[in-house]
Amino acid sequence: MYEVEPLNRGILTDRLPRGPLPMRSWLPANLPGVMEPRTEPYPLIRSRFLDPLTDYGFKRLFGTEANKKVLIGFLNSLFDHRENIRDITYLANERIGPVKESKKIIHDILCIGEKEERFIVEMQRADQHFFKNRMLFYSSRAIGDQIPKGKQPVDYDIRETYSIGILDFILPDSPPNEFLHDVVHCYWSSRERFHDKPWYKFVELPKFTKSPDELSTDLDKWVYLLKNMRNMRSIPPVLNTGLFREVFEKSEISNLPRKEYNMYRSSLQDEADFQSAIKLATERATEKATREATASKAGECAAYLITHSDWSNQKIAEAAGLEESAVEAIRMEQKRH
Repeated sequence: MYEVEPLNRGILTDRLPRGPLPMRSWLPANLPGVMEPRTEPYPLIRSRFLDPLTDYGFKRLFGTEANKKVLIGFLNSLFDHRENIRDITYLANERIGPVKESKKIIHDILCIGEKEERFIVEMQRADQHFFKNRMLFYSSRAIGDQIPKGKQPVDYDIRETYSIGILDFILPDSPPNEFLHDVVHCYWSSRERFHDKPWYKFVELPKFTKSPDELSTDLDKWVYLLKNMRNMRSIPPVLNTGLFREVFEKSEISNLPRKEYNMYRSSLQDEADFQSAIKLATERATEKATREATASKAGECAAYLITHSDWSNQKIAEAAGLEESAVEAIRMEQKRH
């Protein structure tokens, strides 16, 4: 692990609520490995830097006016500087449809560039049903918002609209050896682009496996930072320069005022609750599938014994591990067929 001078040697005690629980200052910078757990009032926070994949961490780092150049730097690297984005204007992330009954959309980040192109940036921790449909709906609303309201003639001169998904999971049908995906509308036979306005970019963080020594492009550095910053306790030398160093300075937890620290802690708690709910749902689904599989095998065993033996219901029930009434039900079902 790299040994880099900490950005801030202060401790959190002047920014945290006082309480009876013991506290320790930050661990020394020369310890190997990631940050070790500390005793503090909020044990969820064990790292030196914000987790950019939490709702609060992501929006604070990329979605605030004070950090505008952070988002600009990330977008330019994502588009390989083809767009040459020099400035952006944040738009309200809550969008209402054309009529009162329309569904409300709350984006993570919505902004507009100098050429009036739209950027929708979403951070997604886990796959969901209809995730792709949701991204399509978001971009469609951003396009529709560009059409003037009212009865005046419309020339449909819409600007480029980019929907960007930073994903902490792998899309089920994505190419296996690529972590960055450009998705556009195209002709099926020729694969030529049909339209240049809707454009989707997805970054699959789990597929990115480069080490710090292998980071060769700005995009490599951004993706490595997004994936690993929550576990870093010092800055890799390759990221200890320019805009990337500023990102670490803005993300150091010890620099957070008490109010923002509490907001971040709440965001971490929401994430922990979400992960706990996912784990419980997975365990219950597994248990249900096991029970159903076991019941199915027991039913098949009972049906076979009914057909190929003269055993009584009681004996078959004992052999198959079923209730005697269940065996009788299977016997009656066979007679009907």
